[in-house]
Amino acid sequence: MLPGRQHINPVDITDLLGRIALVDVHFIGTEKQFQYRLWGSIMTEIIGKDCTGKFIHDLFAGEQLKIVQKAFEAVVETGSPHFSEVTWGIEDRDYRLYKRLLLPLAADGQNVNMILGSIIETEQLIEPSPLAKYIL
Repeated sequence: MLPGRQHINPVDITDLLGRIALVDVHFIGTEKQFQYRLWGSIMTEIIGKDCTGKFIHDLFAGEQLKIVQKAFEAVVETGSPHFSEVTWGIEDRDYRLYKRLLLPLAADGQNVNMILGSIIETEQLIEPSPLAKYIL
């Protein structure tokens, strides 16, 4: 059985709330769409915008969208956590290396309907690719 959002009490994790994102999973036919229900304040500082209420396809493009979509889909399909190191640079912000953890949540204990995610910076600055200015 998987935990659901109802099993998480924000009072128990107040020191982590700024680094947490909650992602709703929407099933549209055979397609899955992912929408940020909550986007923590530290994550807003990191990328320079609040993503609450936004769908991933409105925030990312190209290869970056494929990477995020694939990770979220893996969590939904397997019901297992997903850990990775990612490089993130949005708009004119510095490129940084992050550790990202995605955890499945299932209101009914079996079918993932939400993802709890968190990121932690591991490197201060990474040299951006010359193609970076062409990526969202």
